[in-house]
Amino acid sequence: MTTQFQTITFPSVNKNNSLAENFESMVVYGTNDVKCLIKKTIEMESYQFDGVANSLLENRPELWEQIGGAYSDAPEFEGLTDMEVFNNKELVEIFRKTCYTPVVEVKEKNGHRAFYVNTESYGYARYVGVITNKNRKDN
Repeated sequence: MTTQFQTITFPSVNKNNSLAENFESMVVYGTNDVKCLIKKTIEMESYQFDGVANSLLENRPELWEQIGGAYSDAPEFEGLTDMEVFNNKELVEIFRKTCYTPVVEVKEKNGHRAFYVNTESYGYARYVGVITNKNRKDN
């Protein structure tokens, strides 16, 4: 599998139980664009997609595999602990410029719908984002 980075738009207020609530949160509270690495893709039939999209807070560790968080492959961090990195202003700035979030891509088979999950190491879809028109690579 090739490494695939994508800019994903997440609502500023997360932990929404459905995609509809997630979109509403984007409108009401604003959004954040995040550089993400697609670590896993799940394709679902429409009825399965709808079921998951309408119960995002349900615990599904087998789907999400605790994929998420924030990482950087910058060489400056080699051999350092998180504490050492985040207690140094210069290293924090490097982290912010180089970090990415691993996500699970959830796609509807034979459809056009998709969303992206950052679990932050939980068993549910803690943070859910989408690719917006401004972030599409094919624009």
